[in-house]
Amino acid sequence: MDKSKDLCGSCGMCCDGTLFPSFRIYAEEMDLFNTMSNTIPQSCEHFEGCNGCKIYNKRPFTCQQYKCSVLRAFEDGKLSYEESLEFINPLKNDKNNKELRSDFISGRVIEHITKP
Repeated sequence: MDKSKDLCGSCGMCCDGTLFPSFRIYAEEMDLFNTMSNTIPQSCEHFEGCNGCKIYNKRPFTCQQYKCSVLRAFEDGKLSYEESLEFINPLKNDKNNKELRSDFISGRVIEHITKP
């Protein structure tokens, strides 16, 4: 399995509601969800925890395009896979920690490593 996809699958916080309370989809993607709205509440109905996304290969454009700061740093070679998990796991283990969540979303969680 591709390490980026594996890293995302081991995290899932953009899908389970930890990072975002909802996300938007295009009208033509609404048939993927049990809704008449283009705003999808989190936890996503297609997210299956450790098993990932049930519709990964046809997931909405928003999901295809989103990359958290840790994933971007990993793909840019600034973090190893193991280092990436060291940033992900504290928030996964304390999902109600608003400061950690804010730092994770903003990228502050990895600033000290990725600064030139």
